[in-house]
Amino acid sequence: MIGGENELMISEEAWTLIEDEVIDTGYGTVILTVQDGRLIQLEKTEKFRLDAGSISKKKEKRIISNMHIHENLRKKLNCYLKDIKFGQISINIKDYKVAQIEKLEKHRFEDLQGLYGDGI
Repeated sequence: MIGGENELMISEEAWTLIEDEVIDTGYGTVILTVQDGRLIQLEKTEKFRLDAGSISKKKEKRIISNMHIHENLRKKLNCYLKDIKFGQISINIKDYKVAQIEKLEKHRFEDLQGLYGDGI
């Protein structure tokens, strides 16, 4: 398990899966879902370019990006996952490169339940 005092504990197997899915995606999004301070789910949406150049580049790009992504991706994701209790991290990928990382953090306010008619 990897993680500091305030960081989410993520197993080596989970890191390997996350990295493999990001590396293998040409165009798309990998979403990590956190619930109760635990990483519980990985979703992947991938877009495929159907021109001949893009199809042949898929195998070539996977090998090149594999060398550079592991260290930087873990560091970036640990920064985003730090202290998150509920939410998602979206990793947007374009041309086999991480183009953007978005953090959606949700906060639950239990003392407000029923205030607006919810829970009835």
